[in-house]
Amino acid sequence: MHDIGFVVAVKNIAEILKGMWEFCCNVIEVITNPIEMIIIPAIDMSYWILLITAMVCLILTIAGCKKTKNGAMISTIIYIILQCIRTVLITV
Repeated sequence: MHDIGFVVAVKNIAEILKGMWEFCCNVIEVITNPIEMIIIPAIDMSYWILLITAMVCLILTIAGCKKTKNGAMISTIIYIILQCIRTVLITV
């Protein structure tokens, strides 16, 4: 009876250590390669954020709000700049 509990405990410890090792490997990969792991996914996600911002600004401008007049243009310019940065980072 005591041997079964010991085997289960050793298996649990092995699983925990395996998970810790995988976590450490992932952290090292993020630290050594931040362009592919952090920057490019953030730029890819910015497309939707800037698209929705531009659409909301256009709708508000059409509705008559004067403060959002340049919002669509600014979000489009930021999107273009981010895509240029992404292109440069991918080709490097």
